[in-house]
Amino acid sequence: MIFGAVLRHTGERLDAHLVGAALVALHVILLIARVARSHGDQPALLRPAYGLGLLLVAQLLLGAISYVGKFTILLRLPMDLLVLVTTTHLIAGALMLAAGVVITLRAFRFSTPAKTALVGKALREQYSV
Repeated sequence: MIFGAVLRHTGERLDAHLVGAALVALHVILLIARVARSHGDQPALLRPAYGLGLLLVAQLLLGAISYVGKFTILLRLPMDLLVLVTTTHLIAGALMLAAGVVITLRAFRFSTPAKTALVGKALREQYSV
């Protein structure tokens, strides 16, 4: 996000922003594959994982349009449209972060340690004096 802000406001560090974007894209793809393989029967995990994949596609397209529209002569967008596209790119990134948090929290609920902790808590409450 820092390199995205630097790129947006100064036009510098495209390389760092693209490396970060590539790492995020790789991890999103791996996360979707893992959720589909390990938790395909859990719609509470599968839906946000697929939503994250859709956001990734939108994010990459919006980023490409933003860059080409702002920093090249290939696509001259009106300023209002350019601001809309770049702001939507920013919002999509924030939604991707939120989706990642949702997936993490829901995955914890389905994990063995979380289930063990809930069972232990229930047992302590049942047998407390």
